[in-house]
Amino acid sequence: QAVQKRIYEVEFANVADLKDVRFHQDRIRTQTLAMSLVKERNRLEALKSSGEEYTKKNDDLMRKLMDREKNDKHAARLKEFEDLRTAFRETRENQVIPLILAGKMEEARTVITGIQAARNEKMTAIIDELVDEADREAKTAVSDSARAASAAVNVLAGMGFVTLILSAGSVKYLSGIIAGPMQELSRTAEKIAAGDLTVNVAAEDRADEVGTLTRTFGKMVENM
Repeated sequence: QAVQKRIYEVEFANVADLKDVRFHQDRIRTQTLAMSLVKERNRLEALKSSGEEYTKKNDDLMRKLMDREKNDKHAARLKEFEDLRTAFRETRENQVIPLILAGKMEEARTVITGIQAARNEKMTAIIDELVDEADREAKTAVSDSARAASAAVNVLAGMGFVTLILSAGSVKYLSGIIAGPMQELSRTAEKIAAGDLTVNVAAEDRADEVGTLTRTFGKMVENM
């Protein structure tokens, strides 16, 4: 159960969130570049608003990832990515977008294709690495869970086999101590019925019903 919980609450969640962060960041970069290529004010505002929505989504996803992985080996890489993302966002909001809105498209594109492109390249490398590692860890967790389930099934099967053997042994033992004496009494009764009163019923010291029946039968034979 602990393995299953880790799979669904951490491994799969990490893979999904990291892929969403990567997608959103690509959209932000693409929309920022598109803003430098259009002049219509309405189109600019729509692209700016869309970029801000993707940024908010990534803010929420990164908080979840950082909280989930605060003590994990990926924490340092996530922090590095978040620092780059923060710098990227601040440059976008404080330099790139004001330049675009001021009509200084060439200057904006210089920043976009310069420092912003370098930051985006580093972020892509980090997020790709984290996604690959999260994928591997999720698959490993699934394999571990499958092995644990298989081991549990094997243990249960082994216990069932042992129980079956013990049950068969118990049946055989009980058959020997109960059926044997009863068969002997049955043969003795057949001899008496045939007129043989010389039969000898072996004394039984057993304290159970079989012993009582044998002793009673013996006394009956003696009195005949």
